[in-house]
Amino acid sequence: MPGKNMLELQGKPLIVHTIEAVIESRLFETIVVSSDDADVLRVAGDYGDVQAWQRPAALAGDTATNVEVLLDVIETLGCRSGICGLFQPTSPFRRAEHIVDAYELLNDDTEAVISVSCYSPPIGLRLRLEGNTSGRLLVPPESLLLSGKTRIQEHDNYVHPNGAMYLSRIESLIKYRAFFGGKLAGYLMETLDAVDIDTRADYLLSLIHISEPTRP
Repeated sequence: MPGKNMLELQGKPLIVHTIEAVIESRLFETIVVSSDDADVLRVAGDYGDVQAWQRPAALAGDTATNVEVLLDVIETLGCRSGICGLFQPTSPFRRAEHIVDAYELLNDDTEAVISVSCYSPPIGLRLRLEGNTSGRLLVPPESLLLSGKTRIQEHDNYVHPNGAMYLSRIESLIKYRAFFGGKLAGYLMETLDAVDIDTRADYLLSLIHISEPTRP
């Protein structure tokens, strides 16, 4: 969706939900919003605690990765140590307390923390569909469907990155040029808190989510 970072949710653009969560966490000395979208930069510039940076043209295309953008920010700031974080505006239900809890997982034995969600249904029940439309199904030889072990309790806890938070020691990120190269910890999030808005369907589901009664 073009311009999705400016979609409104609860009367605020998606980018604002992320900016305010990071500010409220009180963990970072410097907060940078890097974008090639003039509207995003204008909104970010309204916050005194935020630096709004025009993203270099080389990093503004579809082939640039988030890690490349973050490394560009780190290099421009001249940072060689400390903790950095990447927070995508498409995760508006990630709150300050999530960021703080994930940050606390960074200890002497951990180089990076990634927010994750459980596969649903479990990955052990996966099948492969040949082609892009309905057709032949291929069953992996290790599939639990072959043994009939389909109860949730019989599955390992496989998870996947949900895009809400990436935290890393700066030295580790520079060394590996990835969040996944060193000793890694996962911060498990509830499904609704980890909604990642990439499509119109995701956005509509988010509108349904905020119309529900607030959880105690």
